[in-house]
Amino acid sequence: GTQSAPCAGCNIVGYRDADGSPWTASSSYPGFFKRKIYNGQAKLSHDFGNITLTSLSDYLEINKSFQYDVDGAPAQFFVYGTTQRYRQFSQELRLNGTTDRLKWVAGLYYLNMYGDYGSTVDLDLAPYVGAPPCIGTSCALGGTVPAHFETDYVLKTDSFAAFVQGDYELTDQLSAIAGVRYTRDKKTYDYAFSNNPVIQPPFTYNSSNNPAADRSFKNISAKVELDWKPDPATLVYASITRGHKGGNWTAPVFPPIFPNTFAHKQEVLTSYEIGLKKRFMNGAVTFNASAFYYDYKDYQAFSLINIAQSIFNVDATVYGGEAELKLAPLQGLELGLAAATVRSKVKGIVLPNGSSVNRDLPNTPKIGLSGLSRYSWSMLGGTVAAQASGQYKSGYYLTVLNEAANREKRWATLDLRLSWTTADDRLELAVYGDNVTSTRYRVWALDVSALSLGMQVYAPPATYGASVRYKL
Repeated sequence: GTQSAPCAGCNIVGYRDADGSPWTASSSYPGFFKRKIYNGQAKLSHDFGNITLTSLSDYLEINKSFQYDVDGAPAQFFVYGTTQRYRQFSQELRLNGTTDRLKWVAGLYYLNMYGDYGSTVDLDLAPYVGAPPCIGTSCALGGTVPAHFETDYVLKTDSFAAFVQGDYELTDQLSAIAGVRYTRDKKTYDYAFSNNPVIQPPFTYNSSNNPAADRSFKNISAKVELDWKPDPATLVYASITRGHKGGNWTAPVFPPIFPNTFAHKQEVLTSYEIGLKKRFMNGAVTFNASAFYYDYKDYQAFSLINIAQSIFNVDATVYGGEAELKLAPLQGLELGLAAATVRSKVKGIVLPNGSSVNRDLPNTPKIGLSGLSRYSWSMLGGTVAAQASGQYKSGYYLTVLNEAANREKRWATLDLRLSWTTADDRLELAVYGDNVTSTRYRVWALDVSALSLGMQVYAPPATYGASVRYKL
């Protein structure tokens, strides 16, 4: 049947936002976020004349737990939690050298990643079946139909790569850059789902019962670029670059779950770019401009199927251009202005009604502007700098489905900063104001209409502070 909100302007559990502020919410559960990060790096290098051998070792470990009342209401309606135990180790060995006309680098790379993850959802189904919602003491009196969904999954990755790149001066004005990288990834996935009450039978997905849970990916990334310098103040370039984003699996926590949709292929991007970098008036004026075209094969698009998370492969194209102008008309004064325009098309997006359409790439405004003004002068044995910067974005969508509810309207922000720095640049004192206009705009959103929810996160409002920086 159909269940309606119990009052005008309320959500399905009877909650109406009191002040309309996107930065506050009423919640039945305060939630928590805990994270510990351990990281260590070691770099060793040795010179053999014109050749240098470098070893880079890195270890990273992250332990995280998070739980939040997603619905932002006094009802115990939708609580989401996640845990992460992750560690990775990488080792790179590379050689680089120079000759009269050639700069080159070659090396080997290894990466091992192990991630043990979990997700939980506690959902009060009462509003959907017409039972009294769980508000206040009714939660303890059994006046609800609670549901608990849980997933646990482990992802293991071993990645091996070999690469080489060279920058060769063909003439005094023309140089060529060429590079290639071969990568092989081996990934295994072990996923388990359970729920109570049993809406979908619990099941596991791993290499013992599904060969698609153990996969290898091989790819070749490459880059070719030509640089032309007709004079010391001018650079004209053109490049073609091919890169990859590895294939993976989804880990849905909501039923219905379809294991045959878990695996998605690797994403391949071929980008074409031309550009100009030019300095005028002994460096007082700098102008940069570029145009690009991106061709995505098997772009990894995120969406929801009913309420189950899904990533699927479709093709996409993006093209546009940008220009930047920097001025230093007076001593101590810096001015900057940048503009960009982008057009995109994600092909073959399947809507909930089954139709296939083209959509805009998410988080891709058609017009973006930014500006900066900075003036500095000597004072108290150091340098004082006053800075104002701002940005403007035209309207864009936050998801690949391009739902009307997830279209972000155009917005603009203004940031201010005042600093004092010692002559040796070792000490800096600063005060700042970010988004001083308290512009409201979202940085993330998800339309969960199947649960009568629209989840969204706003950028911070006007924020003021002070900072101290000291270099030892």
